[in-house]
Amino acid sequence: MLVRGDRRHTHRLVADFARDLKGLKATCGLSLRALAPRAGYSPGALSKATAGDRLPSLTMTKQYVQACGGDVGHWVDRWRYVHDRLEAVDRAAQHAEATVEPLERTDLTGALIDLPAPESPRARFAVYLRALYEQQSLPMDRITISSGVPMRELVGWMNDQPLPRTWGPVGKVLEAFGSGQGEVKALRDLYDMAIAPAKKQSRRVSVDVRFGGELLVRIDTPALVLLGITLLAIIAAGVLTGNLLAPT
Repeated sequence: MLVRGDRRHTHRLVADFARDLKGLKATCGLSLRALAPRAGYSPGALSKATAGDRLPSLTMTKQYVQACGGDVGHWVDRWRYVHDRLEAVDRAAQHAEATVEPLERTDLTGALIDLPAPESPRARFAVYLRALYEQQSLPMDRITISSGVPMRELVGWMNDQPLPRTWGPVGKVLEAFGSGQGEVKALRDLYDMAIAPAKKQSRRVSVDVRFGGELLVRIDTPALVLLGITLLAIIAAGVLTGNLLAPT
């Protein structure tokens, strides 16, 4: 079965391959514009070949290395090694998808709890994520393979359970769903609201000021302000009492 570490390893191989191609160009002292006619490719094509997003073709690699004066044989061997690793990982992924027993939607539906009218952002997130799941056609096992998110965690999000601290896993799930930009933005807005820390509400206290049993004024003030006023009053009373009791 495909292990995500294998995919990360091949990504590093491609990135290292592109980085060393750039280093070869730096060694020969040629700019991309100067290298392009010697390699037979445009500067833009050569730039993409060394971006590290994907492995360039063998022909382009040989032309690039030859134009830089590098060891073509060494680079051909290295290209074939990276290419073989990429193909091996792709075959493992296809085998994993073909051998995993499909999960019926009825099984997932049974795993979802009945949510009350969604009022909190997280509950609305759960309801909307369920709707997006129902709109797409892939079974849950294919989604977990494509996104790398465990089924238990994904079902938890649909059951109004705590969300991940970062958007990345949710974004991977939406990529597997094939969701549109509008749907992604709507769910991202709900996600941002759901994980935002609750605003701390300052507790307020009402104080009645009376004289002779009659209410003169009612003061509604934050508790911290009232505490500060009380402390100041105590200090002032202490100073006044000290002055009165001090010997003349």
